[in-house]
Amino acid sequence: MATPSPARSSHGKGTFVSPEAKVVGRVTLGKFCYVHPRAVIRAAAGPITIGDYCIVEENALIENTGEASEEEGQTLTIGDWNLFEVGVQVSCLSIGSYNVFGVKSSIGVGLVVPDSCCVAPRTHVARECGDIPASSCLVGEGGFVCANTERFKEEHMGNQKRLLEHLLRLAKTKGATTPTKGGGTPTKGGGTPTKGGGTPTKGGTPTKGAPKTPSTPK
Repeated sequence: MATPSPARSSHGKGTFVSPEAKVVGRVTLGKFCYVHPRAVIRAAAGPITIGDYCIVEENALIENTGEASEEEGQTLTIGDWNLFEVGVQVSCLSIGSYNVFGVKSSIGVGLVVPDSCCVAPRTHVARECGDIPASSCLVGEGGFVCANTERFKEEHMGNQKRLLEHLLRLAKTKGATTPTKGGGTPTKGGGTPTKGGGTPTKGGTPTKGAPKTPSTPK
C-alpha cells in the first residue's frame, strides 16, 4: 500500500494517470493503478492516499472535503484493489480494500467503508445509514445491506487484474500505431506508387518490375 507523499502528487510503479484526469493537491497513488480521462481526485482539505491496483473511471470524483474529520488535514486513506466506476462520488473518511463502487453511486461524508463491499449502481449511502459491515452489498437509496458471498473478494481481484492488464497495456502502447512520416498512405483504390515505379493496377498491386509500396504501420 502506498505511503503518503510529503509534498505534491505522486504515483507508484506502473500507474497510469490520463492527461485528461484532474488530480489536485497531495494525492499519492500506489502501483499499477489506472485513472481514466475526466476522473477527478481532489485533496481539498487534506491528503488522499490510494493503494495499489485501483481503477478510477470517467467522471468519478474522489474528494477529501475535511467534513466530519477528527482533525484538520486528516488523510483520506483508500486501500488496494478498489474499483470506482463511472460517475461515482466519494467523500468519506476512509475506504478499505477489495471494494466495488457501481456506476453513479455515492458514499457520503463521515462514513468508513471496510473491506470487500459492493455498492450497487445509483446507490446513495449517507452517514445516517450507520456503520457499514465488512463484506456487505449495499443496494438502493437507503443503502440496504446484504452479505456478499465468500467468493466475492477472489472473483473481484481476478476481474480487476485482467482489466488492469488490458488498460495498462493499452496505455503503454498508445501512440505506437501512428504512421511515421513518409510511410505512404494508400490512395483510394490502391497504394501510393513508389519512386520510379509504375502506377499500381486496380486493387493496389504494383505493376511488374515496380518496387513494392511500403505498407502503412498497423
